[in-house]
Amino acid sequence: MRRLPNFTRTMVVVLAIGVLVFTSMMYFVSGALARDTIRRVAQEEVQRGLQDGLRLLSAWSAGEADDAALQSAVEPAVNPAGIGLMLLDGENNVLALSSALTDRESALMETITGEASGLQQRNHFLLAWQRGEHGIAAAVKALDAVNAAEGVFRSRMLLYALLGLAFMGVTVLLLALRIMAPVDDLTSAARRISEGEQVEITQKLPVELRSLGRAFNHMSHQLSQSMRDLTHERDTLSQVLESLDEGVLAVDRAGDILRENQAAPRLLGGRSTAAYAQVIAQLRAPGQQEPLTLQVDERTILAVFRPLSDGEGALAVLRDVTEHERLERTRREYVANISHELRTPLSSMRGITEGLRDGLVTDEGERVRCYELLLGEGKRLS
Repeated sequence: MRRLPNFTRTMVVVLAIGVLVFTSMMYFVSGALARDTIRRVAQEEVQRGLQDGLRLLSAWSAGEADDAALQSAVEPAVNPAGIGLMLLDGENNVLALSSALTDRESALMETITGEASGLQQRNHFLLAWQRGEHGIAAAVKALDAVNAAEGVFRSRMLLYALLGLAFMGVTVLLLALRIMAPVDDLTSAARRISEGEQVEITQKLPVELRSLGRAFNHMSHQLSQSMRDLTHERDTLSQVLESLDEGVLAVDRAGDILRENQAAPRLLGGRSTAAYAQVIAQLRAPGQQEPLTLQVDERTILAVFRPLSDGEGALAVLRDVTEHERLERTRREYVANISHELRTPLSSMRGITEGLRDGLVTDEGERVRCYELLLGEGKRLS
């Protein structure tokens, strides 16, 4: 037999405990009921014996029975219940006594003469007595047979209880295996789905589980389709990232690398360089990080940091800005040169114009020469 799954074992254990508790309760309850029934029958027999004793006293008092007849009548052999009798006259003299009660005569006399009537249960016998018009009658029944009957009943009930427990245990085990087998199959199928395998329930299930089987198959198809879609999106994203000239490097909350395209270590000169370690350290640092400019060999790398959604990590985008820096440097030099070339003729034109405005040039030939200079500088600017 195959090893039972945990859920099936739990069900079997619970059912077995329930059967054991039920059988134990039935054993003890039936034992108590049987004991009470046997004791009640014994009390009824003693009461009937007591009534027989009172009738014997009435017959003796009426002269219908002599002492010999009384002694013969009180012997247990003449009654099927085995009741012993003790008969006393009105002066508490013993008229008749069963031979089985001879050794208990003094104890019985002390008990029955103290009260008018009563019922007592001792360790080994049951005693009932009553004072009537013609004397006292006492009936005694030995409880050895009653105790023996109780013992036999308990032994048989224990045997029946054990047999019933074994039968019910086997029945419960077989039913549990039959009922839980489809559930175990569904559990195994769910475990295989969690491992990425597409599973479909094809075996016939009980009526109660057929709707669950159909829902399980639908869920399996939906999960498989979703996994295919996610795989396609993941592959597309990987292709997009690998096609970028910019490097992309992402870490999770614990600082472990989530995603890295080929451009990232290439731009940083490899994974063992100081620049790569510096970028990783910045990614793992808490809070918003400022852009970082790195010099790798003769290249300038700009790293821009962004946090991932819900604080699940951080992302770094690496860009080679070497050409951009070169163009920026060329632009600055070009502007500086242009500014210098413009500043010299403008300064000359300003000086000549201020001299003419202030009347510093009075000679007509000088003024003409100044105008020529202004015209020359204007052509130079053009």
